[in-house]
Amino acid sequence: MAGIDPGKVAAAYLDQWTLTRAWCDDINDWSAPSVVAGWTLRDLVAHLGLVADSIRAAADRTSDQKPLRLGDYLATYAEGASAIDERTRELAASDSFLYAVDATAAQAEAAIEAVPGNPVVEARRGPIRWADFLRTRCIELSVHSDDLARSVVGDGPSTSRPCLQVSTRALADVLGWRAPGRSVEVRVPPFTAVQCVEGPRHTRGTPSAVVEMDPMTFCRLAAGRITWQSAVASGAVQASGLRTDLAPFLPLL
Repeated sequence: MAGIDPGKVAAAYLDQWTLTRAWCDDINDWSAPSVVAGWTLRDLVAHLGLVADSIRAAADRTSDQKPLRLGDYLATYAEGASAIDERTRELAASDSFLYAVDATAAQAEAAIEAVPGNPVVEARRGPIRWADFLRTRCIELSVHSDDLARSVVGDGPSTSRPCLQVSTRALADVLGWRAPGRSVEVRVPPFTAVQCVEGPRHTRGTPSAVVEMDPMTFCRLAAGRITWQSAVASGAVQASGLRTDLAPFLPLL
């Protein structure tokens, strides 16, 4: 957690939310399908309201328990998928769902301002450091804003560079934890690079095994929006050297 400033992470989250919410004002057909299977644009935006509400809820509860590591916390997502889907659809079904989303977003912003330092908070999936929890919210917002962009013809929500940077670095941390080692260097310019995968350790010069991709490709792979094989085949991922097949470690969420 050294060097991670909760205030900067919170600012990155709010920056992306401002951009995404402004874009929502131009949605004409809320019932249009999204790229998330079974969800409409309305469902996707409703889900972002739940993301904001989780910030309010976590800010209200500090904990003296040992915090989960970021990777451990993200690993709980799969088991909660059904409940998340149910809550998302319930909110989206409301005639005033966008009002509710705006209200939770305002509450989240107020909660962010009220949390001092970097305490352990009791989030819905367990105890976690405040900065790490906010990093998970940036990941959610980066991924789902991209989902919205890929769901429409024309321009989607603008991408916040700070939020994408936080998300990319957080996911790179998780990759390094899930695939420990130093035989492969994964580069996601301009934001980060991480060494991972068991094997001969690189000590100097250019690593013999390198994987490189842009930040959004990395986020899509981490979230399971695209497969490793399709990303390599399209040229979105450049991989050279041994042990550069990262498919066994993906997705990260």
